[in-house]
Amino acid sequence: MNKSNPIQIVAGAALLVTATLVAPCAFAQSGETVTPLSVRLTECATIFRGLAIIEERNHIGYRSIDLYEQGTADLARAAVRQAGVEGYADPVDTLSPIYTELQERWGKRLLNPADPSRVRGWIDYCRSLGRATGALR
Repeated sequence: MNKSNPIQIVAGAALLVTATLVAPCAFAQSGETVTPLSVRLTECATIFRGLAIIEERNHIGYRSIDLYEQGTADLARAAVRQAGVEGYADPVDTLSPIYTELQERWGKRLLNPADPSRVRGWIDYCRSLGRATGALR
């Protein structure tokens, strides 16, 4: 499995290889930009992947690395599924560039957090979102 981008569909089966996110869609209601659920799930997959990489580099327990890797895969699968529900013709092609962009952004944030409590808040948000959508247990 290619762990650098968890969003890929192989032979019609939902196999999470690596996710790349696409820019959030803007909805014309009251001039506000709304980030689609598929993009939020992709961002969370990106964050979990970054945490797995950091723990691997720091030689932290393999159990936690495995949990983050599994979370990455589960969130990416949910993102692809949700993008289909949102009407994207090719959810993988839609989310892959987004994942790549977010991977760069979050790689920097996770390695050198200017505000560790904000990063912790994102991690908590992603866990809650994953549970609320059924992507995480």
